[in-house]
Amino acid sequence: MTGQTRGWCPSLHEPMRSGDGWLSRIKPHAARITAEQARIIAREAARLGNGAVDLTQRGNLQPRGFSGAGAVAFASAMVAAGLAHADPAVERNRNLLAPPLLGHDPGIAPGTAAFVEALAAAMAEWPTLPGKFGVLVDGGGSLPLAGESADIMLRHTGPWVELRLGGGDALARCAPAAAVAATTALARHFTTLAPARRMRQAVAA
Repeated sequence: MTGQTRGWCPSLHEPMRSGDGWLSRIKPHAARITAEQARIIAREAARLGNGAVDLTQRGNLQPRGFSGAGAVAFASAMVAAGLAHADPAVERNRNLLAPPLLGHDPGIAPGTAAFVEALAAAMAEWPTLPGKFGVLVDGGGSLPLAGESADIMLRHTGPWVELRLGGGDALARCAPAAAVAATTALARHFTTLAPARRMRQAVAA
């Protein structure tokens, strides 16, 4: 358990106290869950919490109503189900927003799912970032994410990825593998820019 400070964001291993108990947060790998994983979340949220599960603006799931011990048990269940990382520092970093119909919408650019998987794998090796620091991948399709914002924004078109910082102008256009490497380098560089908490603050400076 952890205390709350301004701008702090809960995670699975660091739940937040609320009016109905402790609330947790699930950040599905590569922004996707299976039907079986959804059933596990619903079952454990009802067994250990009050059964309510919110959907956050960043595409995460936020179950509520846990006791302190219940929140710890829920975190263990999510790690066992493959829905979270056992290391709190890695779990805190996994703020990745991807197309909600990825894998089901033929209008999404080919290769977007593989790109998101590669990026998610790379993020597991990133240094600790602020809790609200996030990455967005837009692949077009029926529910594009072009109108959303994030600290690092990546528009995947198939052969190319367009990279933007903090909602600013495009910085680069490169192949997917190079985009993963560039995003990782930017995230690592951001950790040297204290006290900036969001990319737009670093860009403005």
